[in-house]
Amino acid sequence: MQISLMCLCIGGDPKGIQVAVVNNETSSSSFSQSLLSFLDNSSVQQVNLSHADAFAGAYNGEYWGVIGFGKNFTSYLTKRMIQRQVSKEVVDGGSVHVWLDLTNQQIAMMLQKKLADAFEDFVQYKMGNMSYLASFPVKFEEPIYGSLNSDFTTFVTPGAVLSITFYLAVGLTALSFVIERKEGLMDRCWVAGVSSLETVLAHLISQLFVISIQVILLLLLMLLVFKIPNEGNLVLVIALIVLQGVTGISFGLVISSSIDDEQNANQAALGIFYPNLIVSGIIWPVECIPYPLRYISLALPQTYASEALRCIMYRGWGLSRMMVWRGFAVTLGWNTFFLILATVILKLRT
Repeated sequence: MQISLMCLCIGGDPKGIQVAVVNNETSSSSFSQSLLSFLDNSSVQQVNLSHADAFAGAYNGEYWGVIGFGKNFTSYLTKRMIQRQVSKEVVDGGSVHVWLDLTNQQIAMMLQKKLADAFEDFVQYKMGNMSYLASFPVKFEEPIYGSLNSDFTTFVTPGAVLSITFYLAVGLTALSFVIERKEGLMDRCWVAGVSSLETVLAHLISQLFVISIQVILLLLLMLLVFKIPNEGNLVLVIALIVLQGVTGISFGLVISSSIDDEQNANQAALGIFYPNLIVSGIIWPVECIPYPLRYISLALPQTYASEALRCIMYRGWGLSRMMVWRGFAVTLGWNTFFLILATVILKLRT
């Protein structure tokens, strides 16, 4: 359910965004009408208004932006395309004027992209083979990795998959020793001669079966239902996700072995979730994080793992690449550390 909600709700284009249009051209064959016809109607709903009503509605929060055309837009734009030198008045009159509500950056960026796409389609329609003369001076070629049409869902999916696996595993084991200690089962184990290491490994192995089922369901939904691209080795993808699950189990055992109260154990498990989600590069690139916090983020188990999973899935890289094997090495290191720590704490408290 979590991976379904993530793929359905995150990264898609907003729908039904109302935008006020102030078009001072009256002819049905004007360039402004033609340009507006290329706007994506599923995302942008155009509302034709006067100048005063459009801005009044925008200030009242009814519209996410205002698109304005001058009364001589068609003639001025034609001059801009065919004349070598024009005045500033012609440039201004032959331009589409856009005022956006930038309080929601994602919607504003979508509107900018839709307008740019509409202009490219408009130029292609009007000029045909000569459209390159009026195209944007910056041309994005075929990407080295990924797709020109990739969205935020593609970026966030690898990190979200690891996060879901990690915290579901933490939830499985965070209360294991707490409940057993409260019911007296731990005392029976110590009397029977069971060591702390054997107890930790028993919980790890038993919960690993549950994690394996979760990983299988997660991958089926991610790859087959939501069609998230995977250019790399599926075995490496599965191995890294399972290792993150083991890390979550180990971390849950640390919490469970060091805390006696169920409420405190739940608070410890939940309290680490949100900071880790923010600074581990799952929902935002690590390179955008300020340096004092970036050093903390690089110490987290999911930071290198999410980068490694992106490299495997979207670049097709293998263990020969440092970014990939580093993700496995850091994850294994955290696994070992958490297991040793849980064993030591459990041994000291027996």
